[in-house]
Amino acid sequence: MGTRIGGPKPPVIRSVQRPKVSSAANSARFSRLDRIRDILLSHPGVKSLGSVIENNMYHVNCSVLAHTLKVAEEGRGLLNLGFISNPAVVGRFSSYMEVVVDPSSQHQFTRSELVYAAMYLHDLGKGMNDPKSGQLILQTKDDGNTTAFKHAAVGAPKAEEIAKEALGLSEAEAKFIRDIVTKHMDLFSLESALNSKPRKGWSREDHMADLTKKSMEKIGYNPLTILHTIADLAGSDHDASASQTFLRNLIVSLFIIGRVRLNPNHPPVGQTSFQVIDSLAKKHGVILVPAQRQEEFLPRLEAIVRAEFEARAAAGKISAGKVEGITRGMLGKLTKKFEFRPGELTADAVEAGFDFNQGLAQNPVILEIIVEAPRPEIG
Repeated sequence: MGTRIGGPKPPVIRSVQRPKVSSAANSARFSRLDRIRDILLSHPGVKSLGSVIENNMYHVNCSVLAHTLKVAEEGRGLLNLGFISNPAVVGRFSSYMEVVVDPSSQHQFTRSELVYAAMYLHDLGKGMNDPKSGQLILQTKDDGNTTAFKHAAVGAPKAEEIAKEALGLSEAEAKFIRDIVTKHMDLFSLESALNSKPRKGWSREDHMADLTKKSMEKIGYNPLTILHTIADLAGSDHDASASQTFLRNLIVSLFIIGRVRLNPNHPPVGQTSFQVIDSLAKKHGVILVPAQRQEEFLPRLEAIVRAEFEARAAAGKISAGKVEGITRGMLGKLTKKFEFRPGELTADAVEAGFDFNQGLAQNPVILEIIVEAPRPEIG
């Protein structure tokens, strides 16, 4: 049994108020991370990984425990967000990570603390048997290389169990751990996709935009799954620097708030609304719009597109009779660039002086598109 937090005395990991910007707060935060590390490394289920040896391109004659320690070390460094140069993105991601997953729980663990805990538990499945076949998950092939198919799915329930037992997690917090472990291999095939040639008729930019969108969808737009994957790759023996760079950029794209003003009377030089939106979509993979604004958003988009084509018709560049049909066709293309997701505008946008309703009321032919960070509530 691992050392458990709790008992009649005040818990070692306390849920005190967390000042966001002080050195004292940072000190308290790292003290909690140290305690999580010590507790999990003392658990027999984690310690047993020292006798599980892998040998493949990612782990050369390396114990699963040794890899786990490397991943946790890399992950702890990543939690400082030193890999992000944009101060606004650092602020948003930091705030996102310090959200308490379950305010009613005993220890009120934050997202950053729980993803760190998951790093110690993510490969438990490699030391287990397949519950269906009874065979070891870690298999050695004739050439001496090892494989561990299904280890994420098989190990996730065990990770949840140990996390609850050792750290005294609530159901919501334990589910958070399980979700991270379940999905921790979902982006491991990136390297081949990054190196593959674009499909016929696609540019490299098209290929990367498609890969970005598919990667985001695969892990449910969860930046902490991405963060865990970066740590996992960095803690391996294989050079996966290209994948790590791609994943870092994915995180940044989730926390960028992009503002694009489309005014048919004063369009960007040499660009139509479609060109601006298409460029933004290619850069970010998808343009996220608050779902509750959909009813007012789409008519405003239509007004912009129609105004542009009416202006072209007035200039004699197209027939006035074709404006309606061309507008409908263009709207069909544009709406595929957007994804309507639940969530209000972020505080950053409000602080910048932008109000969605007020912006629309001031000028019906001005559309402000907000690319905002989704806020998935896990557990």
